Amino acid sequence: MADAEIDLEPEAQSDAQHELSDTTYVGQVGTNWCTYDCSGHEAGFAYAIENELTDTADCYENDDSFLEGCEAYVDALETLTAEKLKQKIQQAADAAEAEIRAES
Repeated sequence: MADAEIDLEPEAQSDAQHELSDTTYVGQVGTNWCTYDCSGHEAGFAYAIENELTDTADCYENDDSFLEGCEAYVDALETLTAEKLKQKIQQAADAAEAEIRAES
């Protein structure tokens, strides 16, 4: 496996989606951008979760707060995916190093 190239991003994104699946807009972003009760933002955030959106271009709606909620999810997903990917790369590097040491 030493020469194998592994694409860790899909797994990192899946982990991030799972972690965000129980999150709400208010739980992730707060209420600073809400003008009333955050229901539009929450609806957009939930829509993005339910439809497993990964691109803000897929967030379209006439309502600004819905759109902002949807985009907030995608942004959070991108950030968390990057964090998870960094962790997975480090874990893979550590495992490869351990394998090399074991072979020595």
